Amino acid sequence: MKNILLFLFTLLSIYEISAQKEIIGIWKIGTSTSTVEIIQQKENFKGRIFEFSKDNRKKEVQQLTLSNINYVPVSDKYTCKLKITNGFAANCEFKFLDRTKKELQMTAKILFFSKTVKFRRVE
Repeated sequence: MKNILLFLFTLLSIYEISAQKEIIGIWKIGTSTSTVEIIQQKENFKGRIFEFSKDNRKKEVQQLTLSNINYVPVSDKYTCKLKITNGFAANCEFKFLDRTKKELQMTAKILFFSKTVKFRRVE
């Protein structure tokens, strides 16, 4: 019985780690022209937010960190801590909206307030 539990725990851990890596890449933020580029850095994920000017020049405007990412199988969501260089910090949830993992929805929560943004993978 202990071996079965150990196997299931290991399998769940491997699935969680590989699924977390699905957020790595470049994502278009909502309906804006801004993008966020997410990379893995040790146990956390780091992101750089870029805005594009009218002449299509890319300018980095913020950086972010996603930490303590955990998968919640019951709701098929991930929970994490979000911190942005402008001082914004919040508890966060995100969920992939399709099986191809090209769209995700992220909700940041602070006390009684929440903000939801959709992201689409840039190919």
